[in-house]
Amino acid sequence: MGFRWRRPRRVVIGALVAGLLLVGGGVTAETLATRPGPFTAQNIRIPVVDGPGDNQHVVLDATLFRPAGAGRLPAVLLAHGFGETKAAVRGEAIGLARAGFAVLTWSARGFGRSTGQIALDSPDYEVKDTEQLISWLARQPGILLDHPGDPRVGIAGASYGGAIALMTAGYDHRVDAVVPEITWNNLATALFPNAAGGPAVVGVFKKQWAGLLFTAGTSGFGPAGLAAAAGSGGAGGFAGAGGAGGVAGAGGAGGAGGVAGAGRANGNAGSGALASAAECGRLLPSVCAMYQQVASLGRATPQAIAILRASSPALVAGRIGAPALLIQGENDSLFGLDQAAATYREIRSAGTPADMVWFSGGHDGGNGSRDDRGGQTRPVPGPLHPPARPAVPPRLARPARVSPAFPFPAILASILPAVTCRCRSRPRRASPGWAAAGSGWSG
Repeated sequence: MGFRWRRPRRVVIGALVAGLLLVGGGVTAETLATRPGPFTAQNIRIPVVDGPGDNQHVVLDATLFRPAGAGRLPAVLLAHGFGETKAAVRGEAIGLARAGFAVLTWSARGFGRSTGQIALDSPDYEVKDTEQLISWLARQPGILLDHPGDPRVGIAGASYGGAIALMTAGYDHRVDAVVPEITWNNLATALFPNAAGGPAVVGVFKKQWAGLLFTAGTSGFGPAGLAAAAGSGGAGGFAGAGGAGGVAGAGGAGGAGGVAGAGRANGNAGSGALASAAECGRLLPSVCAMYQQVASLGRATPQAIAILRASSPALVAGRIGAPALLIQGENDSLFGLDQAAATYREIRSAGTPADMVWFSGGHDGGNGSRDDRGGQTRPVPGPLHPPARPAVPPRLARPARVSPAFPFPAILASILPAVTCRCRSRPRRASPGWAAAGSGWSG
């Protein structure tokens, strides 16, 4: 999420660079590792259309990083955590750009300077947005394409960003590699765990974590959000720069008084809209109402479970065709190892290459031990492997070791061979989010 733990950045960059490198071919890993060249960063505003009826117009604040003077390049999408913006992954983006990749970072709907409201990585909202970012990349000069409308692209992110990485890979078969970190498999069971094995609706409510997340989503809604709530905004919701303290600082001068003044200027309706905005911040009203209900009851409701489950990779992990590396923290009371293990099983059950790494860190703190950062991997327990493991062609057999000259952690040895074959377990129907845009490829 947006909480200040330090992610194992070297692992993420290594996984994506090496994975997409071998997919693309033509350049050696050693070449990329020794290319700390200059890069360019272009700030852009990308309009997207989402919502259940594909009628909500949102503008995403994004930055495209490129190495200077390069030809056609594979691309990487880097997603941020909850409560963060694209600025949180700028360091990783620069590292990848210097390594020879085009990198797109963006503030998800409802965060930073992007418009729209937070929908918790919903297929109707954030997933559609990310699919359209892939289509946008395919239209940019200098991006390597596999087919018209289909760029060579990997996606990575931590926590909230890790979930959108998995969800996007499940809905959009153009994704070529996915590296999620410390994220959830089933958001319902993560927030309402039931150690007895029963349904999440009777699970124990993680009040502290849920409260922190709700606070991060309601901490501010920005100056454009004030205008929207006052009646001059459109379907984009509470837009603007909204960061922490956005309510107090909205408008720069009025602070809390400015909220009240805006409400008076627009009558009772405007006052009510502003009050709702102040209460729910930039959360989608249905998400806000869901949290308020479970917080007052102290337990889940069927409606809450339905909303949380819809935003869960558990629904789509079995159809992910892109090779995956799952990174999960051992010090994590929000999204435990069980969440990554479930995703791992589901991806592998479809025959898609996947591997999983545990490190001594997570939402509860820690950045991994020295051994973790150096590439040591925890052995994955046998029961996590599906009974009938797909046969691996000899040319894809896992190497016994990684060359000492290879600049990335040894844990990548388990995913690199799979990525070289560009395997996608089975073709999937193109999702409406990009097929309607006229990609030119039916896949």
